[in-house]
This record gives sequence, C-alpha cells and structure tokens, in this order.
Amino acid sequence: MVFIHNTAIKVHGHLRSDKCLLDDRFVLKITDFGLPTIHSLHSQEILRMDKGMEMELEEERNTNSQSRKYHKLYEVRKLWVAPEVLRSSIDLFHSLPKADVYSFAIILQEIILRKPPYSINRKEIDKAANITDIITKVKASLIPPFRPIVASHDCPEEVRELLKMCWSEDPESRPNFNYILSAFKRCLKKNNMGENFVDNIMIRMERYAENLDVILKRRNQHLNEAQEKSQKLLYKILPKPIAENLISGRTIDSEAFDCVTIYFNDIVKFTDLCSKLSPIEIITLLNNLYTMFDKLIEPMDVYKIETIGDAYMIASGVPIRNKDNHANEICKMAFKILDLVREFKINPNGSDTKENHIEIRIGVHSGPCAAGVVGTKMPRYCLFGESVRIASLMESTGKAMKIQISEMTKTVLENFPGYIFIENTLWNEEKLEDRNFKTYWLERDDSDIPTTSNYDNDIN
Repeated sequence: MVFIHNTAIKVHGHLRSDKCLLDDRFVLKITDFGLPTIHSLHSQEILRMDKGMEMELEEERNTNSQSRKYHKLYEVRKLWVAPEVLRSSIDLFHSLPKADVYSFAIILQEIILRKPPYSINRKEIDKAANITDIITKVKASLIPPFRPIVASHDCPEEVRELLKMCWSEDPESRPNFNYILSAFKRCLKKNNMGENFVDNIMIRMERYAENLDVILKRRNQHLNEAQEKSQKLLYKILPKPIAENLISGRTIDSEAFDCVTIYFNDIVKFTDLCSKLSPIEIITLLNNLYTMFDKLIEPMDVYKIETIGDAYMIASGVPIRNKDNHANEICKMAFKILDLVREFKINPNGSDTKENHIEIRIGVHSGPCAAGVVGTKMPRYCLFGESVRIASLMESTGKAMKIQISEMTKTVLENFPGYIFIENTLWNEEKLEDRNFKTYWLERDDSDIPTTSNYDNDIN
C-alpha cells in the first residue's frame, strides 16, 4: 500500500481482505488495483442501487435466488468501505487515499480477532439484513462512531490505538501508510515480537526473495547441463534424427531403404589372441581399437550400428539417405581404418613386432534393408535384411588386411574415381552356393598402402 500510494495510482479504492493474496513464499500481494474502467462500471451499478432501486431489488430478492446472492455479496463488500464513501456518491476508484487506511483498519481487525469484519459469524453473513444494519450504523455518524470491538487483551495497546486512528471518523485524522509501517515496527520491537519472530521471518523471506533469482538460474543451469548430457548420451546410442524424435515424443516408425552400404570387420585369429591375453587385456584391446575407430568415423557420413565381440558394424545411407554416396563413404572409411590398424599395437608400450600387431578382415555390401529402433530399455537402432547377411559373409570369407566387396557395391563405386577392383576368382569355387555371385578385392590406385605380404615383410 505504501507503494501504491506513492505512485501515480494513488489509491486502491477496493481494499478488502479478499484482495490480499499469499504466494508460495508467504509474501502478501495486493491485487485488483489500477483498473479504473472496470471499477467505474461497478461503481455505476452501486449508484444505481443506491438511487431508489432498493424496492425493485427487494422484489427481485423474493423471486430470484441469483439476485439475492448478488445483493448479499454487494452488502458484504460495504463492510470495508469508509463512512465518507458510503455517505457520498463518489466513484470508489476516485476516493481519497485515507479511505484505503480505513479499509486497512478493518482488515487489521480481522487479523487480530481471526474473525470477519465486526466479528459477524457465518449465519449473520447469510442474513444480509444484519449486515445492512451494520452499514446503516456506520453511515449514521454516531457518537462514538460504530466500529468493530477490539478488547485491550486482544493485541498490544499500541496496535489498538493505531487501529482507532485508522478508522477515525475524520479522514484527515487517519495516518498514512508510511506512518503505519513505522508504528508497527516500533510496536513489534517494543513488545519483543519483531526480534523473536516477525523480524526474523521477514528478514529471511526478504533474503530468500533476493536470492531466489540466483538460485533459480543456478538450478536451471544444472538442469540444462543434465539435459545436455542426457541428449549427448542418447545421440551416442541412437542416430541424432531418431533421438530427437524420441525426445519430442514422436513415434519412431521402421523404414525401408532401397540401397545402403553395410560394413563389417573383425580381428583375424581373435580366438587365438584371447587364449594369450587375460580378459581385462582383451577388453582394453577392443576398447582402445574401437575408440580409435569411433573418433575416425565421427566426421564421416556413416553411422556405427554396433559392436559384437570383436566385430564392428557400420552403415551409410541410414537413417539419412545420401543418394549413391553411401558406398563411397564406407570404402573411404575402410581404407582409413586399415591405415589405423597398421599403426595399432596390442601393447602400446611394446616392441614393433608382428606379435604386437593385429590384422582385420573387412567386408562391404550394398543393397536394400529395413531399419528401426528395437526395444524401449536400452533401445538400439538395428538393420535387417539379406544385405546384412551378405555384408557379414563378405567379411567372414575375406582375407587379412583386405577389403572384400560385393558386385552390387562395385556397381555403385564405378561412379567414383580412384578405386581398383580385382575379381576374386576363388569365390565361386569355395565360398558361395550361388555361382553367379561375384566378389572383388578393393584397392586404390593413388595409395601407397603396402599389400599384406609386404606388411608381413616389414614386420619381420
């Protein structure tokens, strides 16, 4: 109220206890002020009733329950209105600020006695006639003026005297809200109420209100960081477009792809390697190797499907279609992986011998497949179809440190320069039941990558 009276608003005009709201921090907020247009319309309705409409309203009350309810509400609201306003026809919104002080005194009586204005009970509120009698007495300028009764034992004497000042018959004798605030602080301090309870509560609430923004910003920052970490983790588990659909709550439908390229590799003689190393050493080996692969493929237009033991599966053209670039992306990646494997050591601190190196087989196939998310707990993005089986067959029937591709992949790669295709003449004799199926060894015409035999000689 100090704020309202010190601004251009100047006056509330409709101050009642139902205009006092408590927020979740127990801070009282005043509402329903500064609305002149709405209050003017309401005041015109009040004037209509005050100017000879009582009889008409009485007839309506006898026949219309809604009219009776409105009349009772109208009468109850007058309990907080200053006597000078009740006696005049002025607009409540344009009443004097001292009328707000009177309304404050009625609210203060409610706080002290824990009862409605004038200590009326619920039954008296239901009987509007009793409230009308109270309003009539307030308007009558009785000596002494008719006011609520607050006994000396109900509150400190200073508060009781302040109460009488605030509901004085003479508006000019009423204090302003700056004086009321100071008087309350003096009273609370004198009665040792402020230091023990009220002041402590107010100080803590003020500090909390001041720090609330900082607390909220800090918590929002922690929340955003946690959400960002969760999203990054989800993006590592699922393709980003799929993960974004899951985050937004959209349904993930399976898709059919006309042509994608699928890559498999595994470690040559991995079973023999496991017999020589401990389980912890095997896990460390695979983690170091495939972490290196993961960093390599991160900027490429490929997607890692999964690792199964020592097998590493990658695809291109899913879930984002990239026309015919999928075969080129996979094969460029395959050559880079071979380069990394040639430099990789089982024991990073060990000697540069053949026993401290590994070899891998690589198989690549292009063809149609279906893809979708499987499961809700630890969901995985999986590929299904004959193309997956053939790509795995290209790897399992390949040779160490070589890339075996299918004829379908060769057909797609013929549109890209820089590749050399060497037909695998042993395939039809040993590997496949379908004699019309051809496979090829893939090499680059611009590379200086040594062959497997040269690599062995270098190691020796």
